[in-house]
Amino acid sequence: MTYLASDALKGRGNGTPELDMAADYIAERLSKRDLKPAGENGTYFQPLRSNDRERFFGPKNELAAGRPR
Repeated sequence: MTYLASDALKGRGNGTPELDMAADYIAERLSKRDLKPAGENGTYFQPLRSNDRERFFGPKNELAAGRPR
């Protein structure tokens, strides 16, 4: 988490090189733990495609895991 939250990744904005750096870092860590990729074309990556960017990347978006609030 330290690397992903570091100033070097500049917040990992959509479409930025820093977002790609974070994704590569996570993929490398998954690979080192012998986790099989389940993404597109046998990779750890799954693209998100949308014609309505505000719908997916708005200021109030959030992601939660676990039990619903």
